[in-house]
Amino acid sequence: MESYKNFIVLQDSRRLNREIYNLVFKFPRFELYALSDQLRRACVSVTSNIAEGYGQGSLRNRLRYLYMARGSLYETETQLLVAVDLGFVNEADIQAALNLEEKIAKMLNGLIRANEERIKNGNMGRMGEDACEYGARDILIPNP
Repeated sequence: MESYKNFIVLQDSRRLNREIYNLVFKFPRFELYALSDQLRRACVSVTSNIAEGYGQGSLRNRLRYLYMARGSLYETETQLLVAVDLGFVNEADIQAALNLEEKIAKMLNGLIRANEERIKNGNMGRMGEDACEYGARDILIPNP
């Protein structure tokens, strides 16, 4: 079984963390403990929930953490848009993060669908890591 650390969805969420942490340095200093902090926590929550879901012993638990990861991802996207609305950054500054967020959302949605299908079909055992469960072969291929 391949380690969850090799999954592109986890690797890309870590890339998103780096994007966000670099981006918040552009925020005004007074935002250090407000939007900046909330944005960093939401972004890290995506990665953490993906990892924690893979550490769970059942599909239902894994699915719950994947939903939380997706919620945190959407929270991250919304906070980036708020940062633009408030003039802390511009659209061009956040475009790379938004592109990555969209890619991660597609992968999370595929993982959620695969887990829901397994549950619906009564296959409640621990989920393996083969590509058919993700709905896309490239999700398992590590980034270079």
